[in-house]
Amino acid sequence: MKEWLQEHIPLLSKREHGSKSWAKLDFSINTNPLGPSALIMDFLQQSDRSWICKYPLEQAYLFKEQIAKKLKVNQEQVVIGNGAAELFFLLPRVLRVNQGIVVHPTFSEYEASLQAANVPIKRIFYEIDGDRFIFPLERLKAILSKGDLLYICRPNNPTGQMISLEEMVEVIQLVKDRQALLVVDESFIEFTSEPYGLIQLFQEDTPLILVRSLTKFYSIPGIRLGYAIGPSWLVHSMELIRDPWTVNALAQQVGIILLDDISFREETRAWIHQEQKWFYQEMKQIDGYHIYPTTTNFYLVHTSFSVDRLEQELKKKRIAIRLAHSFPGLDDHFIRLAIKTREENLELLKELKQFDISSS
Repeated sequence: MKEWLQEHIPLLSKREHGSKSWAKLDFSINTNPLGPSALIMDFLQQSDRSWICKYPLEQAYLFKEQIAKKLKVNQEQVVIGNGAAELFFLLPRVLRVNQGIVVHPTFSEYEASLQAANVPIKRIFYEIDGDRFIFPLERLKAILSKGDLLYICRPNNPTGQMISLEEMVEVIQLVKDRQALLVVDESFIEFTSEPYGLIQLFQEDTPLILVRSLTKFYSIPGIRLGYAIGPSWLVHSMELIRDPWTVNALAQQVGIILLDDISFREETRAWIHQEQKWFYQEMKQIDGYHIYPTTTNFYLVHTSFSVDRLEQELKKKRIAIRLAHSFPGLDDHFIRLAIKTREENLELLKELKQFDISSS
């Protein structure tokens, strides 16, 4: 009986996520190929499992307490989510938003969460200048108004590049002056040379919400865990409106272990920095591909040919890549490639070199 539905619900479209089940090598998924860490695997094997018979802790308060201590914020400014995605979907349910402003190309769930809450969306686009995706600050100044909710992904998915700290200071001041709110998605920040992200700019009276995922860096997409740092009034409201027990007991315990795993974080950052440089230089030597610099664990690549046949040829070898034409602002000449282990990367590079670009 469709008359019971809210009017905007039939306008929503189905979304597809997750890895390619057929793939032997999946370069479309940008999680840490070194994870999960040994501490997590040991916990899963040795835990007494008593947590299975108990309800999860309300608001994941032990994990919340640990994050607050680590980032030097108040517990009232931390909200734990069933992955970062849950937090994105909570925000427009809590806030009275004039419009959502999304800077493309970027992660699709910002718009999906706005559409689900029936919030109008305004798109603006990065400007490509050589190897760089330039943030459209002047365009933002022209359209940002009171009550707007602005989304920025830093580092950005799928470009892998980051707006500079100096630019972010200017954006935050603009948002404050216009009485808007800024959401910064830092899901990949721990892969970068700025692992603490913008936490230094956060204060209770700053219109800034930082959202982070533990899925990517710690390679636990099946467990689902993320958190946000925001003004206490917003965090309190998000806790009130959300479904009960969305963060299960296993995820809460895993999160506590992960935040103390310093050696895993150091090993990953050292490894990713080295593999980034090597993979970039290797890709630059292959005709038909232009690879953009990155700050994180994946690369955006522009091709001189339509990539549909490349995808099909790689699929025959059970290798998956991420076609990027679904990102607004990109077309069928873009792919996104996650950085994997050296052995896996070598296999992909071999196939790219052998692919006949003249027939595409």
